[in-house]
Amino acid sequence: MFLTVKLVCNQVATMLTVSILLLSGCDTKQPVPRTSESMTIEPRLGVGPIKLGMPMDEVTAVLGDPEKRMGSSLLYLGLGFAIVPGRNNSVASIMVGDLDGGQPVEAFKGKTKGGLGLGASYQEIIEAYGEPESRDGPVAELTKREESRHGIKTLNYQSVNLTFTFREERLVSIWLQ
Repeated sequence: MFLTVKLVCNQVATMLTVSILLLSGCDTKQPVPRTSESMTIEPRLGVGPIKLGMPMDEVTAVLGDPEKRMGSSLLYLGLGFAIVPGRNNSVASIMVGDLDGGQPVEAFKGKTKGGLGLGASYQEIIEAYGEPESRDGPVAELTKREESRHGIKTLNYQSVNLTFTFREERLVSIWLQ
């Protein structure tokens, strides 16, 4: 009988300890990122904690609500990127920066694994990734219309699902698919 009482007391103490830890904030949920500085752009994978193929509800669980929505896309302007869902409501592509320059380009502070970020030169990208498979990409039509007027150029690396867009020879967006 004494052994049974001691065993019950140990179980109650264990449950009480676990309850106190849970209530005191021992939580496995990651804090919402406030900056993109430590985020790495990884070809075929994603940007920081956001991975291609990740369910969109997980994106908002990790990043919180976006500052803006454009259709079904989530725009995290303060972090400098947009998340575009596919048909199955998972991340189909991530656009870092902005074709027009402005806030997203200024906000995104992350880099590729090779240390290149927005603002890198056209030549630096070619040196890091080699010759592109094409100089067209998701913004090819815009590029053809606007290149002469705004100095927009595109390098597309289909083998790693990356498209780099430049404005006046400086990187303003990276598109991961």
